[in-house]
Amino acid sequence: MRPHHTPVPFLTRSVLLLTLSAALLAVLTSCAGDSHPLETGDVLTDMNNGEITTGRRIDAIEAAWAGVQRGDFDPDLTRRAIGDIAWNRSEPDEVRLAALRAIVNDPSPTGVAYAQDLIRLMLPHEESRGVVEYLSTAAAVNGWTVCTPALVRSLSNPMSIIDVDDTTPRIERAALHRLNPSRSIEAIAFDVFMDPTPPEVAWSERYAKNTREDAWDLLARLDPDGSARRELIRANASADATVAAVARAERELGIIPITGHELSWMLSLESADGTQAWWRETAAVVARLTAEQRQSLALRHLEPLRWAATHRAEWTRASRSELYAQLDARLANRKTHRRTADVGAFGRPIPARLADNASRVAWADLLTMLVIDDALADPQVRAALAGQVIADRRDTTTEYGGVLNAINNTTRFAALPFPPRPSEREHDRKFIASDDMVRAGRTAFAQYHFHVQKARNDAFAGPGEGDLLNAAASGRNNVVFTSINATTLNADYYQPSGVVIDLGEIAIAEPRN
Repeated sequence: MRPHHTPVPFLTRSVLLLTLSAALLAVLTSCAGDSHPLETGDVLTDMNNGEITTGRRIDAIEAAWAGVQRGDFDPDLTRRAIGDIAWNRSEPDEVRLAALRAIVNDPSPTGVAYAQDLIRLMLPHEESRGVVEYLSTAAAVNGWTVCTPALVRSLSNPMSIIDVDDTTPRIERAALHRLNPSRSIEAIAFDVFMDPTPPEVAWSERYAKNTREDAWDLLARLDPDGSARRELIRANASADATVAAVARAERELGIIPITGHELSWMLSLESADGTQAWWRETAAVVARLTAEQRQSLALRHLEPLRWAATHRAEWTRASRSELYAQLDARLANRKTHRRTADVGAFGRPIPARLADNASRVAWADLLTMLVIDDALADPQVRAALAGQVIADRRDTTTEYGGVLNAINNTTRFAALPFPPRPSEREHDRKFIASDDMVRAGRTAFAQYHFHVQKARNDAFAGPGEGDLLNAAASGRNNVVFTSINATTLNADYYQPSGVVIDLGEIAIAEPRN
């Protein structure tokens, strides 16, 4: 410690010397007892004490479990206390892994059951790769086949660097092969989809639903066009209500849901009382499509197709080249804006002209964009967007969004806003679709959201990487509106495949404060 420049009175110096002596004595006593001043000596308390070193906390966890083995502590209470540490993502990985080691290495029947439950519940949502690797390895080494659904769910989570293929294998994949020898990952994932919870596990209906969605998501990456699943579904069409519904959608609507979100979306359309007429009408339209028109047909195309069959019948009779020419003519002279705030997912701006994506858009994509473009020309839609821009710009807790649809199956359109709920607001540059919006959008043309944090926001024109990932997961058509100036928005259409088409500027009523 450096001496003060100001002279210190004798009394103050004496108090200071006494204080330093007491502190030194405490340090020496601490060293002699091999403990830290912040430790309590109660291992159950110290293992949760974030103010002591990681090493000391790990020692406390190990000492607590040793106490259980000696009979000093209640095993169930101690196990749950250690499990709480393993669950806590704010804890250092080293501490969480020490907690997991104590749990996984408990050979008692109760301990094994607890460890299996922990793996099944943690793995699907775990973000730490160190924890994922430990849990996956533990399941594989111990032969815990009941953890197979959890491993499938974990593998379904996309990672920016590591993928599911064999060129960059993930630990979950190796664990699945060890637990299910001589089975392909596709076959394992489909088995989990067919039977999401092992018979010896009594999980909730919601857990089974989420497991099915995640298994379907994994299959979406392994079988991106759905061709393999078409054959599997046809072979198992009578297995249960969900499989029967997928088989019906493939048979009557000509589509198969690609992602887990699409699966839930399709099931809601197939089962709801209010959508049966929509299903029958849409199936009749699909039945008249040619082979070219059916190519790459997806759930997101069906409402634009159904609407066009009534109001733009000539489009449903047109070829792909004819629809392309119509859309190209519409967009030819529109002013567009390229996103410059970032360089996109692949280190360069995302091509957003129709010509840039000519080989990547199917007949149904072109028809969908024409329908959306008609909707964006509606004065009521533009007036609604103008009001929503004002509300979004005033609210700095989130971005706003909604759904675009026809009013009572007419040629009048609506942009229905669904501001995120309070619990779904993260920051002013992120939009999260509420459950209400998802339900309302079952038979909508598209979902939309805004990039209007300021009047001149053209650097953020078009979808960001997060927007594209959300589109890929949801399977929906999407439009993002970016503020160019006080009276102008730029509209960009984007779809699950990553295709982005700049639909150009649209004039809106001048916002009034």
